[in-house]
Amino acid sequence: MGRLARGDARVRARVDVLGPRGQPAGRTGGPRHLEHWLDLEPGEDAEYIGRPDVRARLLEAAHRSIGDPAFGRPRDWIGVHNTFAMALSLAGEREAAAAAFAPLEGRVTEFPWQYLDSGDPVAAFRKWRSRAGR
Repeated sequence: MGRLARGDARVRARVDVLGPRGQPAGRTGGPRHLEHWLDLEPGEDAEYIGRPDVRARLLEAAHRSIGDPAFGRPRDWIGVHNTFAMALSLAGEREAAAAAFAPLEGRVTEFPWQYLDSGDPVAAFRKWRSRAGR
């Protein structure tokens, strides 16, 4: 089993139990996939985050957390939306990424955008928000 497959199995095991809609467990979907994406070599990272099964799990996690009215506006909502916006953007899910960007109204957090541009995370946020059509 290759490194990509081993890592994917670990991520799947941690993310697949999403818990009740709107609850904290669903919030881990974006960060877990981004953590695995970061561990991969260039090329492998894009292959992983763009796979249909990974995209489907990201969409489900987003739907069950930030996309559910029960999510509301918890203390960490801005960071959670930023994380899903980046993960969904990298996965090529423009519509879902746009939905994650929308409530932010330009509010950006350093994490996770520093992974795309450590010198200017705001520029990375703006670039990907624009690509999502926001």
